[in-house]
Amino acid sequence: MDKIIQYNINGFYNNFVDLNLLSKDYDPLIFALQETHLTGRSTPTFSGFQIFWKNHPSNTAKGGTAILTKSSLQASEVPLRTSLECTAVQTRIHGKNLTVCSLYLNPNERINYENLQNLLSQLPTPFLILGDYNAHSTTWGCISTNTRGRVIERFVFENDLVVMNNGSFTHISSSYGSLAAIDLSICSPVLSLSFNWEVARDIYNSDHFPVILTSLDASVNITRRRRWKEDQADWVSYQRQIQGRLSLNGSLPVKVQADKFSEEILKVAELFVPRTSIQVRKKYVPWWSVEIKDAINTRKRLFRVYRRNPSAENWSAFRIARRRAKSLVIEAKKKSWQAYVERIDASTTVKEVWDKMRKLSGRFRGAGPVEILSTDGYTTEQKVIADTLAEAFSRNSDDSHLTETEVDARNRLHQLNIVSENYAIEDLNANFSLCELNSALSKVKGKSTGSDQISYSLLKNLPLNERKNLLSLYNEVFSEGQLPELWKNAVVVPILKPGKDPLQPVSYRPISLLSCLGKVMEKMIAVRLTWWLESNELIPRNQSGFRKARSTTDNLAFLQHYTVRALNAGEHVTWVSFDLEKAYERVWRINITNQLKLWGLRGRILKYIENFLTDRSFKVAVGTLSPTADFSKMESLRVASLACHFFWWP
Repeated sequence: MDKIIQYNINGFYNNFVDLNLLSKDYDPLIFALQETHLTGRSTPTFSGFQIFWKNHPSNTAKGGTAILTKSSLQASEVPLRTSLECTAVQTRIHGKNLTVCSLYLNPNERINYENLQNLLSQLPTPFLILGDYNAHSTTWGCISTNTRGRVIERFVFENDLVVMNNGSFTHISSSYGSLAAIDLSICSPVLSLSFNWEVARDIYNSDHFPVILTSLDASVNITRRRRWKEDQADWVSYQRQIQGRLSLNGSLPVKVQADKFSEEILKVAELFVPRTSIQVRKKYVPWWSVEIKDAINTRKRLFRVYRRNPSAENWSAFRIARRRAKSLVIEAKKKSWQAYVERIDASTTVKEVWDKMRKLSGRFRGAGPVEILSTDGYTTEQKVIADTLAEAFSRNSDDSHLTETEVDARNRLHQLNIVSENYAIEDLNANFSLCELNSALSKVKGKSTGSDQISYSLLKNLPLNERKNLLSLYNEVFSEGQLPELWKNAVVVPILKPGKDPLQPVSYRPISLLSCLGKVMEKMIAVRLTWWLESNELIPRNQSGFRKARSTTDNLAFLQHYTVRALNAGEHVTWVSFDLEKAYERVWRINITNQLKLWGLRGRILKYIENFLTDRSFKVAVGTLSPTADFSKMESLRVASLACHFFWWP
């Protein structure tokens, strides 16, 4: 269920650990914070969230409000003209507009009724006004009613608003342990039955309890694609059971053999390799430990003891336990970071660094968009979302962006009679060897699978005889030049581009997941083709990307050297930098094959490449594998892992 957390944090940085724990425990969409104590000297950040904030008018470390919204939500700040300490944001949840306002009313300042009315007039409806009002009234659970409480009562009554509180205490005095209900959740009448209101049982590190608002509307059932738990696999039993089951039947078409090959691997894998659930679990952070869990449980237990028997001794014991739990979390995060930094060396890839930093911060990739703007309006249905994204991705590479002249020019390219140069190609068309297969398997990484659900580890752990059968399958595919359909069908996962509107289909970048069976063969083809191109010096010398012992920074180094040399000689330097929009989606495949033919490529490897580039399709996955129909890619290389960069060289 989707949640909003209202919390007087008593210092954003002082109790930053609370945000980590609350995010882990409740996974909220929105935080509405009071008493952030922020100043203009720093910009607050929290991984996975956008932050909107307003500091105390004096810009000193007191008061202040903030609203944190998940990055997957489209949210915009509502401009407010008011002297009150408040922040308001407009967003959408379950396809409905919602305004959330975080308000802090200082107990030492007089409440001005007109200021409250002015704030109300600026909030788009429907709205939630969540805050620390520092107002006492028996209406919402206090022992008595004070002047400030009567002002808030009048404000609620005259504007036909609803106080969502259920009478539970929300504040505990840090000095005496006395309880009060001064944090209020006020809403438009239309929202009164849309949320369940409750106070968290744990006090965390502030003197206020977090308030949890849980949406009662039907939540989007966020799921994820299942993965193999390779670290828990029984590989010995897997190898024993699969022995003798992958023999090929030469009388069957190669596509049928490939399908049966995959089916047999999956049957055995299901027995000995566990898989993840499709349900999204609670967040995991690498600094979490049994000691921290026990310390937090002790803190909770001692607070319950104090609630049952409110004595000075029990209050002191609770405060000691709370300080210990907080210090353990801070120290664990520090040690986790230090331990990781010490393990970084020259062999650590950039991807590994960023993945680890993401885990250390508790930031995880989402399961895809939960709402999007389709042709029929806003929708939260996963199938409609997937279809909408598939249509948007397909448009990137269809002919709608071409003029008639450009279409005619491309068609004429198919009719060219290519006269090739003479380069030796015999080695390129020979059968693949076991050495080539072993080399390819040793270099492939990753756990993601294509539509056939075969992972690299399932292939790497094949016993020798079955690995030889895999090699025979690859050689049959190479001989026929016809790839199995599943090898050319991509599962596309939409990833939101940084800073883009999550409701717009064009805001997502398609990430293609292809069959690992097919990608291992592509790896062997790529090694051969790269060797041939490099040996014959067919790759431009200024091409640095995706080349062995080369990097795109080589071009920057050359540019710097050229510029400095020219300036020292008293000359001028002019250089142009540009980015090709939708470069991989709109490259003409016929140009690739024509260039290869011009260079003299022929035989089985050319036939493989031509088939590799034709009849490719994709489906979009939102959560679990979506039921979208296959979409064809007219000219895109985005769904071809080998071609995505390799075929840009010519």
